[in-house]
Amino acid sequence: MINRLLRRCSCRLYLFSLVIIYYSATFFTKTSSAMPPCTHRATNRLPPLRKMASSSLSEDDIANAAKVMVERTDSMSSRAKERVPLTSDELQDVINSLHNITPHDANIDWKALEQLLSDIAHLSHKDWHVTGKNSDKMAEILLPGGGLST
Repeated sequence: MINRLLRRCSCRLYLFSLVIIYYSATFFTKTSSAMPPCTHRATNRLPPLRKMASSSLSEDDIANAAKVMVERTDSMSSRAKERVPLTSDELQDVINSLHNITPHDANIDWKALEQLLSDIAHLSHKDWHVTGKNSDKMAEILLPGGGLST
């Protein structure tokens, strides 16, 4: 009796899973087919308003993005272990990424943020006293009131 009940439940769960997979596949297929790749539409699109990456990425780098990202990640990881500051390209990528998620009218001193990140981004976060002071410095730059309110 219990075995039959378990088989019936597992069968229903299996069918339910198949239905969910089918409908999600149908939804994504229909959604993606609603916007077919079209060179005419692509030419009418506006260019991105913000720079997505540093200028050091060449066309070859973009074509081999997976390889480049692995190399950059390995390089950053080894330098982070040695507490070496970020390179100017890495800093610019961080600033560009923050630009991309920040409202266009945000009152942020980007040069001050870049300088602060250059000074502190490579330091260990495990030194809590220093980390607290550095987070206060970052809050003064990023937050509208110029700091954390307590």
